[in-house]
Amino acid sequence: MNNNEDYNDIKFSEDEMPVEQDPVNMDEIQEQENLDDVQEQNRETDTAELVSILVKDHKKLLMTQRITNVAVLVLTLAVVILTIALSNSVTNISRYVGDTKIKVEDFIATANKSLEGIDTFVENANKTIVDSQQGISDALSQINNVDIDTLNESIADLAAIIGPLAKLFGR
Repeated sequence: MNNNEDYNDIKFSEDEMPVEQDPVNMDEIQEQENLDDVQEQNRETDTAELVSILVKDHKKLLMTQRITNVAVLVLTLAVVILTIALSNSVTNISRYVGDTKIKVEDFIATANKSLEGIDTFVENANKTIVDSQQGISDALSQINNVDIDTLNESIADLAAIIGPLAKLFGR
């Protein structure tokens, strides 16, 4: 018996009547299923690619963080080393300033001792100058009181007396 003949003998009511499926619909369904499979594969591929990208980005981020941490550590060490070096320099400068302060204090003490006697020296020098000025004034007034004409006459008289005496003694 042929398969077609067997189906022909079967009687169905209208409600039970099998719907003949359209071959185009089957192709569409098949295409839709294939499309769904491809989309699912694409989703899986997209997800895998996204996970791969995220892992790569995470690795880059970790590397960047490590580099940043190392840089911060190096900078911190540099700051600590510079702080230590500068503290030594500051200590040396403060010692130098202390020594200089002591030297300046000694110089000021010596200058004060030197200046203690300067008042007396200045008073004595001033007194000497005043006395000398007085003596010079007295001498000048004595010289001004001398009568030059009388002095010249006296010198001429003396020369007249001494001249014959010198001849007498052979000079």
